[in-house]
Amino acid sequence: DPGRKVEEDTIILSHVQTGSSAVYQCNASNQFGYLMANAFVSVLAEPPRVLTPPNNVYQVITNNPALLDCATFGSPMPTITWFKDSTQAIQSADPYVIHENGSLEIDVAQQTNGGRYTCIATNALGIRENHVLLQVKHDPSLVTSVTWLKDHATLPQASDRYVVEAERLTIRDVTEDDEGTYTCLATTSLDQDSASAMLTVVEPTPAPAVVYEQPDPPADLQLTEQAERSVQLTWVPGDEHNSP
Repeated sequence: DPGRKVEEDTIILSHVQTGSSAVYQCNASNQFGYLMANAFVSVLAEPPRVLTPPNNVYQVITNNPALLDCATFGSPMPTITWFKDSTQAIQSADPYVIHENGSLEIDVAQQTNGGRYTCIATNALGIRENHVLLQVKHDPSLVTSVTWLKDHATLPQASDRYVVEAERLTIRDVTEDDEGTYTCLATTSLDQDSASAMLTVVEPTPAPAVVYEQPDPPADLQLTEQAERSVQLTWVPGDEHNSP
């Protein structure tokens, strides 16, 4: 049989078929006796089975990766083929990558990549298929809810000191108790993201006191228009130096 080859203590089976299933015996003997060992070889013959649940819906945001699963079982190992909208055969090329386990990856998903995808598993004993739906959503179409946290706890709803607006949190009448880490948590139906900042409350810095200095004496004093009962004086004022 060309499909069987014995090399020393090993038998090699090649191009096995279902008919290759058998009990193989190894007989080792010498002038003192012999020993035998049995090995049972069972060649599986299984048509393809798709293990991924049917009609899965995958949702991703534009410009994010998408990974569509197609887990299969069969003997011989099934060959996986992907189709988009049941007509376009997908090759492993940009923007698609077909992995060895049958998964289909889109590295940077666009809205044009959305649609119905079909995974087909094939071997010599049969063919099976599975359908999944990919939805690629653009950010503005998602409803975003924003939650503010202080030190990982939700802000008190009853307090009117916290004013939550579209893109900011305002705290009225700040006190030292308001110190802490504030986190803005933005959530959509697909995922969530957050950003944190530390608030430190310090005492207000008093305004510096105004220092008043003595003004400079006047200069260039002159006596003019002198009369019998009157006189006129003129001078140049000195620097006030902030003196009131």
